[in-house]
Amino acid sequence: MVNQQDNFIAQLGEASSAQEFFTVAVQQFTESVDNLIQHIFHHTEFALKSVVDSLFEHQGPLADLSVRLKLLLGLGRISAQIYQDINLFVEMETQLHCRADGNECEAFSTLKITQFAQTLNSLDFGLLAELMKLTGEVENRDSMLFQIQQLRFERAMRSSLILVISHIHEALAVKNAT
Repeated sequence: MVNQQDNFIAQLGEASSAQEFFTVAVQQFTESVDNLIQHIFHHTEFALKSVVDSLFEHQGPLADLSVRLKLLLGLGRISAQIYQDINLFVEMETQLHCRADGNECEAFSTLKITQFAQTLNSLDFGLLAELMKLTGEVENRDSMLFQIQQLRFERAMRSSLILVISHIHEALAVKNAT
């Protein structure tokens, strides 16, 4: 489990764009939700297993991640805050787009991602707001100081989002389902 989480965090750190970052996060959430669902509904009796598995297959009524999340919320296996945060990540992932050549991808410092981070329940935006304020105080956008502060803010945003994703991943861990 720890090694898997380390690999996942490394994938997030190596993501070349915000779009790739959010795609990796949503894929991990989907996998974690699947594991938790499988743990909750694990049955060895063949007839019951066939019925339960068909509900979760790609065309079943519980195939959609949002429906699975509602089920977990309804069962009390995840909190409303975790439910909301995962939905925010899914929504953000669908909004981010890169050109085919990889240029003009959303940066972690864009208004869209900053506003997204402010809405997360699992993130205290205070430090990021201070860094954002410092970056905004630089008048010359072409200066080296602005570029360094911008890079610092982007790294802080990425790191903060990784911590949020790790927190959500822990909340979805099977060990919490028992």
